[in-house]
Amino acid sequence: MTPTRRTFIATSTAALAAAFGRAGLFAQGPPAPVTPVFTEIRRNVGFWTAFLQQVARELPGNTIYIFGHAGPKHEVTGSRADLQHHASYLGALLDYVRAEVKAGKTREQIVASTDIIKGFEDYGPLVPRPLGPAFDEVTAANP
Repeated sequence: MTPTRRTFIATSTAALAAAFGRAGLFAQGPPAPVTPVFTEIRRNVGFWTAFLQQVARELPGNTIYIFGHAGPKHEVTGSRADLQHHASYLGALLDYVRAEVKAGKTREQIVASTDIIKGFEDYGPLVPRPLGPAFDEVTAANP
């Protein structure tokens, strides 16, 4: 049987759900639709950093990853090194937000930032989408 896009998506979703289960996200196995899981973990930048590192460790070295949110300067597919680079970027993003919070900046000021994180110039200026959740995560952990 030749794999189709539908079987690829079904297989990928099942593999992702299994990986989430191993990461301790499902107390009693995956929920019926996987989509609500993404809604919850979207707000946890630290989780994604650890999860991407775990995936890179567990999958074979020649795995080709398909990136759902590839930017204009990034390929849609990539290697383990690309996945690890993105995990490092997310960690650097959290470090950036922690430093900004420590400097006394408000959520609005941080979300409006267009700085470029040193070492991740290929990502370009910061955008609001990850900054709000990162601020919420940092301030919840360190009120």
